[in-house]
Amino acid sequence: MLAYDSTQRDNAELSASASAHVFSASVPHTSHAFLFPALPTRRPSILGPRLSIPSRGPLAGINSPDSPASPVTRVVDLTQQIKTLSKDAISHGGFADIYWGEWERRSEDGPATTIFVAIKLLRVLAKKDFDDVRARKRLNRELYVWHRLDHPNIARMFGTSYHMGGRPAIVLEWYQNGNASEYLKKNPTADRKMLIHDIARGLNYLHTLIPPIVHGDLKGNNVLITTSCRAVLTDFGLSQVIEEMISPTGNTTSTAQGAVRWMAPELVLDDSLTLQLTFSSDVWSFGCTAYEESYRTTIDRATG
Repeated sequence: MLAYDSTQRDNAELSASASAHVFSASVPHTSHAFLFPALPTRRPSILGPRLSIPSRGPLAGINSPDSPASPVTRVVDLTQQIKTLSKDAISHGGFADIYWGEWERRSEDGPATTIFVAIKLLRVLAKKDFDDVRARKRLNRELYVWHRLDHPNIARMFGTSYHMGGRPAIVLEWYQNGNASEYLKKNPTADRKMLIHDIARGLNYLHTLIPPIVHGDLKGNNVLITTSCRAVLTDFGLSQVIEEMISPTGNTTSTAQGAVRWMAPELVLDDSLTLQLTFSSDVWSFGCTAYEESYRTTIDRATG
């Protein structure tokens, strides 16, 4: 099976926006250069033409994707350009089913090209008070952030599609090696240190943006492997959005519920309704993920 990925893209300067999980500016920022001395410590800037869209505080909503006064900043709707190739889902996640598809990529300057893509069909059951319009805006806001990121260790997201029964789907670059957990089971001699280094670089990139982004759901299943066997991060910023959309009586496993093994202790023990995701909780999840990928085992909280 052929696959298209852009792992050879230049490590460009920032092309980013803020996330709904942007960390509070009142909390001191700490670079993760101590993890790997080779990591860059200079924080990418989004000054100039780049937009900054904080989700909280006095600037929340200004020039955001769902703002009436916003310029054209919405995630590209690829509904008319996407075709599903696999009859059944080829993989299942906590809140989505993954299908193999193709995208007829149209260009104003030349003929259209067709590339393989992953179609991440959200598997959510709406709550009784579910507001479809509001949910789409919130999801669009998160995906808009992801769409603008540009880093070799961040999975590339092309747009959204509603071609499968009107359900929302995220269109991603196709990574035929699957996620890190699956890949390492099939390739036990893979360079685990390099993959962990890649994960750290991707996380450091998110945390050093201005404003920074908290991943919120880092684990092996949310790390994809490129055709050149490098690791890229995916699904950041989506955990709480999906949590708001799912029905408690449905058969969908929420991200927050499904990722307890990688969650920081304060999140597991916190009785508040809203989990306070932070840089520190991301670093904890990184440590758990690195441990599992290094020692080919899982962390059992019951036994330590």
